[in-house]
Amino acid sequence: PDRRPSPGVLEYKNVMRPPRFTHRGNGRFKVKNYLDFTDLFTLCTVEYEFTADGVTVQKGMVELPSLAPHESAEFDLSVSLPFGHSFVCFTLRLKEDTPWAKKGYEVGFDQLEILPFEPKEQPMVSNKLHVDTDDDQIKISGENFFYTYSKRTGTFTQMKRGEKNLFTKPMEYNIWRAPTDNDRKVRVIWEKAGYDRTIFRPYETSLKLDDGAVTINVKIGAGALWLQNSLEFVASYTIDGKGDLQIHMDVARDPIFPYLPRFGVRLFLQQEEHEKVTYLGYGPGGSYQDFRCAQRFGCYTANVADYEPFIFPQENNSHWGAEWLVLGSFRVVAQKEPFSFNASCYSQEQLDKATHNYKLKPEDCTILCLDAKMSGIGSGSCGPQLAEKYQVNENEFSFDWLLQFLI
Repeated sequence: PDRRPSPGVLEYKNVMRPPRFTHRGNGRFKVKNYLDFTDLFTLCTVEYEFTADGVTVQKGMVELPSLAPHESAEFDLSVSLPFGHSFVCFTLRLKEDTPWAKKGYEVGFDQLEILPFEPKEQPMVSNKLHVDTDDDQIKISGENFFYTYSKRTGTFTQMKRGEKNLFTKPMEYNIWRAPTDNDRKVRVIWEKAGYDRTIFRPYETSLKLDDGAVTINVKIGAGALWLQNSLEFVASYTIDGKGDLQIHMDVARDPIFPYLPRFGVRLFLQQEEHEKVTYLGYGPGGSYQDFRCAQRFGCYTANVADYEPFIFPQENNSHWGAEWLVLGSFRVVAQKEPFSFNASCYSQEQLDKATHNYKLKPEDCTILCLDAKMSGIGSGSCGPQLAEKYQVNENEFSFDWLLQFLI
C-alpha cells in the first residue's frame, strides 16, 4: 500500500531475469539469452564479482559483443580463490536509459557457487571449571563466566559473562513460527498437531567432566498436553574452559505428524547490547530455502529493529544459509551445515496474535531464533501447498552449533 516493492515482487523480478549463467568448470561459464526479440548485450552490461567467505577477491566486466534472442555463448573467467566458501556473481545493468528505467538500473543477477561450504575446526580450550549440581540445576563456572542449566526445562536459564547476565529469560526450544499468508491452510494442520502449544519435557539428564570441559546430555520429548510426542531428541551441551558452548542435537520426528514449521532454539538477550547483527549468509533481505532468488550470499550488518511491515503481521526476515553471526557480544558458528536465524524485537507469539502491524510493540529484549531447519514459504495462499523438498519433514536429522562470547 505504500508503493514500495514487496519482498515477493523483488523475488519475482530476479526469477524472471532475462539471462541465465551456468558454471561449466575450470573457469568456463555459459550464458543464455531468454529474451524473445532483443540482443542481450546491446541492452545490458555485465559485471562480475568473485567472493570468498563474503570478501571480494576480484571484480570486473564481462566483454561479449552480442547475444541474439535464445542464443547461448561461453566465455572464460578464471581467478585464484585463496580460501573459503566462494561464489561468482554476474550482474546485468542497462547500458542506456529506457522508457521503464534509467541507465545503470540492475536488470537481474546470477550468483553461482564455485567452492562449497566446509566446516572449520573449532578446538576446545581446557581450563579449570567448577561444577555444582542438585535435583533441579547444574551450575558451571570458570574464568569470567557462570552458567545455570535447568534439569526441569533442559535448557540454560542464565549465562553470565563477568557481572552481566546475557539472558532476560531462559533459553527455549522452538518449533513454531508466526504463520505467513501462505501458511493459512497448513496452520490448521499444525495447530491440530499441537505445534503451537508444544511442551518440551526432559526425561533423562547426565553430566560428564572430561579434560577441562563439561558435557550435559539430556533426552527430551516434545508434544502437546493431550497428544503423544511429535518429537524426541537428545541434546548435548559441552562447555569448555573459555566458556564456549558446543551444541549437538539428534532429532527424531514421529512420521504420523505433519512437517514442522521449524526446529531450533530461542534466546532472549539484553536489548541494549544486541541491537545490530552481522552475519555471513543470504541477504540483505529476508531469505528462506525456497525464497532467496533476490538475495546474495555475503557478509551483512542489519539492525534488529528492521522489520518487513506487512499489514498482517507474520514470520519474516529470517536469513537462510548462515555460516556465522555476531549479535553484540554473542557469536554463533555453524559446525556441519549452515543454519537459519532471525534476530527481532518482536516475538513470534506477538506476530501470531496481532491482526494489524500498528498493534505491534517492541519487546524489552532482542529475540534470537536459531534454526537448524526452517520450512519454506511456498505459495499456499493462492496456489499449491509447499513442495516436499522445502518441508521440514525428515524423520531424523542432527546439527551442531558453536556458541561463543566476545566478552
